[in-house]
Amino acid sequence: MTAAATVLPAGEDAPAYRPRSYQVEMFEASLKENIIVTMGTGSGKTHIALLRIMKELESNPHKLIWFLTPTVALCLQQFKFISDNIPAVRARTLTSLDKVELWTEQPIWDAILKEMQVVVSTHAVLASAMSHGFVKITQLGLLIFDEGIVTLCFKSGGYMM
Repeated sequence: MTAAATVLPAGEDAPAYRPRSYQVEMFEASLKENIIVTMGTGSGKTHIALLRIMKELESNPHKLIWFLTPTVALCLQQFKFISDNIPAVRARTLTSLDKVELWTEQPIWDAILKEMQVVVSTHAVLASAMSHGFVKITQLGLLIFDEGIVTLCFKSGGYMM
């Protein structure tokens, strides 16, 4: 799949989306190495992430894609964006709304993650799950940090960078 040939499917109320040239450039760079995309609000960073998610689903279907955000509200927003644009994806949010702090045994995590392809959570959820050994880095095919500057500046997940 090349991003230039990719047209993201239309959401319920949105037309199909064709990536802009700079989004294609960032997407292609992300295939070669880890990158940090810093652009203004509304510039299409999430579309770049979506292209990368689609590529990872195609090339590494048995690994989890984990999308991290600093807040529950952003988790819900990004989950909706992903679900609207990749309707067939098996995705879910994992946040304090799910009471993940009560999931203290491996079988619970295994059951929740068993069929998932994409998980959208706060930094704290993944940090806690990894520190307790419920999620291992080897399970992950792609890790996306939304609002990366927040990740670097705040304690709740910054050490993960």
